[in-house]
Parts: sequence; C-alpha cells; structure tokens
Amino acid sequence: EERMEKRKAWLAKQAEWAQKMKERDARRAAFANRVSIHVRDAPRGLDAESTAKIFKPFGDVARVKLWFANGASPTAVLSMGSAEEAAAAIAMLSGRKLEGCAKPMTITVHKPGNKGDKDGEKAKDESESESESQSAAAPP
Repeated sequence: EERMEKRKAWLAKQAEWAQKMKERDARRAAFANRVSIHVRDAPRGLDAESTAKIFKPFGDVARVKLWFANGASPTAVLSMGSAEEAAAAIAMLSGRKLEGCAKPMTITVHKPGNKGDKDGEKAKDESESESESQSAAAPP
C-alpha cells in the first residue's frame, strides 16, 4: 500500500515536471521568433511603457530598454513579436519626428553584440589572413 502511494506521488511529480518543460519550450519558441529593433533619437522624457505604446499598433512589444531618456539623443531597444511586426514599425516610424524628438528617429534591426565598427571587420580580416597563411604553409 505504501509503495503504491510513493509510486503515485512519483508519477505526479513526473507529470508536473513534464508540464513545466512543455511551458518552458513554448516560452523559448516564442522568444526565438522575436526581433529587436534599435531606435535612435527617440522622443525625450518617455518611460518604457510610453515607448511601448508608440510601437504597440505594429504588434506585440515584449520588452523595452531605454538609454538617456532625457538626454540629447535618447535611445531604445524594443523586442517585437516577429520580423514582420518589426519591419512594419521600421517602415512607418523610421525617419519620423514625433513630439519630443530633437531630430527624426532612426530605427534599425538590432543585432546584439555586433558593434559593427572596425573591430569586427579587423577580427574577420585577421582570421581570414591566419587561415590563408595556414593553408599556404601546409604541404600540397
């Protein structure tokens, strides 16, 4: 009898764990489809909620991160629900000067960790030259 109770408890925990894993996988799948956009020269003085309201008509806004909200050049990164939603927001708002903007907003797809600049190009050039020198040094 006691053995059956332990088995039932174990099976219930297994079912609970399986449900948690399904929910985690669903969250990860939804996150994988998200696209971040980078907004330069956003309207001054907005908080994350107000910024999200501007972009909400184009789709789901999951996350907003603001830098220098009251500075000379406010910047934001928003996580949109899909690439189509991000493209719609970029098409409609990029180049627009909303109330509170010092100059027209520049909106692009955000690429995390990509500084762009010469550092990335330099590292790429160095790795290419290393592979060329290794292939030249190898006997035919």
